[in-house]
Amino acid sequence: MLPNQSSEPTNSSFTKVLQWISPSEVYTVDAPASYGIDALFDIDSPFIRSAEPHFAAIGKEVRLTAVRLKTTWIRLALGDGTTEKIFAVILGYAVVALLLAMYLNILTVGNVKSAGRAVRSVVRQQLLVLKVWEFTMSIQEATDDRTSRLLSLSSSSSFCSH
Repeated sequence: MLPNQSSEPTNSSFTKVLQWISPSEVYTVDAPASYGIDALFDIDSPFIRSAEPHFAAIGKEVRLTAVRLKTTWIRLALGDGTTEKIFAVILGYAVVALLLAMYLNILTVGNVKSAGRAVRSVVRQQLLVLKVWEFTMSIQEATDDRTSRLLSLSSSSSFCSH
């Protein structure tokens, strides 16, 4: 607070706004006419009294399920086991898929048909990458097999020559 200002409110715009927000006069609103539905859902109605135990059991299950979900979420989010790592990868892919869907639908693609084509194109490209990787791995395995056979043959022939 500046030295020449007091802590008491002055007749400033702020004070006028405060007076406008909390007026001294209280306005009352007449209650609407009572309807039949109000009587049905009144706290003392027989319908509410008979339904309350059933809804109490459902409410208890909802609360217990929410606590279990919260505990599981915290374990998956903060843990460092295999399950937690798989969860993190799946969650990451889900976020990327959601962002991709938003990008395709909101920013670039105007209708569902062209969005479907774009998604099929992306999936086709990813499958092509997977096929190339698999082919490369099979070539590498074949090369490793030949190399190991050659090494075993050379070691056995060198063993026999000595």
